[in-house]
Amino acid sequence: MRKLSRILILTMILTLVLASNAWADSGIVSGGVVNLRSGPGTQYELVGTLSKDTRVEVIQSRSGWHQVQYGDVQGWITGEYLTVTQSPKLRVTGDMVNLRSGPGTNYPQVGQAKKGEILDLVDTCDQWYQIRTAAGLQAYISANYITTVNSGTSTSPAQPAPPQPSVPALPGKTPAVFYNGQKLAFDVPPMIDNSRTMVPLRAIFEAMGATVTWNQSTQTATAEKGDTTVILPLNSTTPTINGTVTKIDVPAKLIDQRILAPLRFVGEAFGGTVGWDQASYTIDIQLKEEPTPSPQPVRTNLVVIDPGHGGTETGTIAEGVMEKDITLDIGLRVGNILRNRGIPIQLTRTEDVNVGLQERADLANELNAAIFVSIHCNSFNNVVSGTETLYYAPESNPELFAMKAERQELAQAIQDQLIASLMRKNRGAKEDNLSVLRNTRMPSALAEVMFLDNPEERALLLQDSTKQQAAEAIATGIQNFMQR
Repeated sequence: MRKLSRILILTMILTLVLASNAWADSGIVSGGVVNLRSGPGTQYELVGTLSKDTRVEVIQSRSGWHQVQYGDVQGWITGEYLTVTQSPKLRVTGDMVNLRSGPGTNYPQVGQAKKGEILDLVDTCDQWYQIRTAAGLQAYISANYITTVNSGTSTSPAQPAPPQPSVPALPGKTPAVFYNGQKLAFDVPPMIDNSRTMVPLRAIFEAMGATVTWNQSTQTATAEKGDTTVILPLNSTTPTINGTVTKIDVPAKLIDQRILAPLRFVGEAFGGTVGWDQASYTIDIQLKEEPTPSPQPVRTNLVVIDPGHGGTETGTIAEGVMEKDITLDIGLRVGNILRNRGIPIQLTRTEDVNVGLQERADLANELNAAIFVSIHCNSFNNVVSGTETLYYAPESNPELFAMKAERQELAQAIQDQLIASLMRKNRGAKEDNLSVLRNTRMPSALAEVMFLDNPEERALLLQDSTKQQAAEAIATGIQNFMQR
């Protein structure tokens, strides 16, 4: 029994080693149009075809046949029509080098490689290399920390990316094409060219919300959506996306006055993804639709100043000092400063009265205010100190998220001035889900001037000079934002 177990374990190890080595190989199709089958032999079902000079990844080899991967499709091809080459080997030169999910330090870390570890080179991208570890992990590593195994010197500069693969298809059979779950209909049906699915470019681009134009003199199609521009000349394998060449394996063609282009390129040009289901012979293009911001009324240059709390809503009370009194004093000062600088203002309260949170936001919205700033004092445990300014623009709220840069910039402008003037601990400009920030429809911020329950900061807040400094800082921050 132990002997059998050892044999099984050894077999598993050999299988993993062989699979890993084979997976690192690549191949070039040498035949004209070569059949791709579901198993290693001519008796297996035909699952597609590959044209000459197509590059594939070799998964494993058996009985003169090779299992290959091309795009989303796997199948077997006879060794007679496939030239197999070993992937280059790389050696790690750094002690512990981070492996990342993409070609740059801004991508998440997915693992590490030790010094001396041998990696398979899959592809190159600028100063980064796509590699595969012995365990099968595919990731990216900086070219600064690797050398080739044979020469022991730095690897060569990055090579251009291979042509973009399209979707394989069976001869005489046209797949159904879906966009975000809806089946697309074409006045010129998709066709197969060099075993690739070619689709009407305009129909799919317009379904994605793009505008398509045709230049007869240059025989070029241009599609635009948002800040993305796609230019595709007829009979060319080098279209551009925002000026960057993206190679495709089959050129665009004009059929019955319709431009047909490789499906995968068309589906991915504006950031979509293309899925292939061999069983149902369908192609599914998915594109996350960008939310359309609600139309905004034309805004005035009015600034709404909101002294926090009021009336029975006292806010923090520390040693008899009420937050509502401090915020009203500072708010009135801010209003006067801005008014004297020629900036129209509206206060949500000018005396000690109750004003609801939603009522404050509604006032600013009804006035189509340019800016809303609420003034508060902080509190925590009598020890914490400092100044912070809050804003809110979550991705879950498309209307607010569209203003994230403005809201963050407003909060930072006020925070910078408060810190420079009051010289308290800088607690930063932060995002927080507060009612007046959530319900206002313009750039808005909430300034937490100081901590009222902190004895030192409470003493400062009771001084007229400190309240004047805070008011001038808030007013200057608002003005700087408006004049940016």
